[in-house]
Amino acid sequence: MRTQPSRRSFLRQTALGAAGLWLAGSPASTAARRFSPNDKLNIGVIGVANRGAENLHGVANENIVALCDIDDKLLAAAAQRFPFAKPIMTSGACWTKKTSMRS
Repeated sequence: MRTQPSRRSFLRQTALGAAGLWLAGSPASTAARRFSPNDKLNIGVIGVANRGAENLHGVANENIVALCDIDDKLLAAAAQRFPFAKPIMTSGACWTKKTSMRS
């Protein structure tokens, strides 16, 4: 005949079980997700130096479609890194391109 566990031992066993499940993780959450090309964003970046370079590095896994900077040397360096992106010299041209794409 078994005796019922005390409240303290029940809570201890429950906490250990929950911690074990949390540490092990579920197979669905640990499996690598496969991305289709439709899961990527099309991004245009204005300013490709200093903080803009850090931002560009952060979204490098997305589709970079346009690069804009007023310094042609920095723009050329970023354009080499992202050959499919269209380089644009001025921010005014970036906004013109954006509005013309919507029409």
